[in-house]
Amino acid sequence: MIGNAQNFIDHVREKYQRAIALTKDTQKRRTQQNIKMIEEYMRKKQEGMNMKELIQSHLEDIKDKELISLIDDAFFDQRLEFLRCLHGLL
Repeated sequence: MIGNAQNFIDHVREKYQRAIALTKDTQKRRTQQNIKMIEEYMRKKQEGMNMKELIQSHLEDIKDKELISLIDDAFFDQRLEFLRCLHGLL
């Protein structure tokens, strides 16, 4: 595993005879992104999910279980009921 950006660039250059254009700004941006991802991972590991993540997780579970039709049935909508009645008559 190559953990250093410069080592990776050198590895690609040697193995594939190709140069990767990676400026210092790009490298700094990637480093900052990686730091943020690691910090977020550690926060989740220590504190657990926040409310937004919990809600998203539950919505994904509902979507996976195909419960959306049950949720729709739980709410009354006159237009929807009218269309269902018309569909039932046809």
